[in-house]
Amino acid sequence: MRQKAAQGAQAARDNRALLRQPAWPSWYGWHVAVRRGERMKASKIAYKPVGLALGAVSGMLAGAVSKQAWKMLGHDEDAPDATDEERAWSEVLLAATLQGAIFAGVKAAVDRAGAATTRRLTGTWPG
Repeated sequence: MRQKAAQGAQAARDNRALLRQPAWPSWYGWHVAVRRGERMKASKIAYKPVGLALGAVSGMLAGAVSKQAWKMLGHDEDAPDATDEERAWSEVLLAATLQGAIFAGVKAAVDRAGAATTRRLTGTWPG
């Protein structure tokens, strides 16, 4: 019983000590990790800008792929917007579904390739 009480008191002291640690820049999210008693890995921090760049690249790539897919379906014009008054509901919903599926697939493929490349270069998985 005394041993559990001593462990509880030690845990409370540890938590108070964590809250007194110096604040890290919040734009990296370190201050949250420090309060939880964890430290962010250097690979996660270094991967953040890489992940942002890969996200931009995947968005551009997915836009080009979805435009080509819409044309392959036999449509001469660009995919309709949701507020395009001349287009039917079915056409607008089909275009939105197609674009969403393509964007999700391309983003997953690019993110996975970036993480795998980071692992090959650094030896650690960034996620």
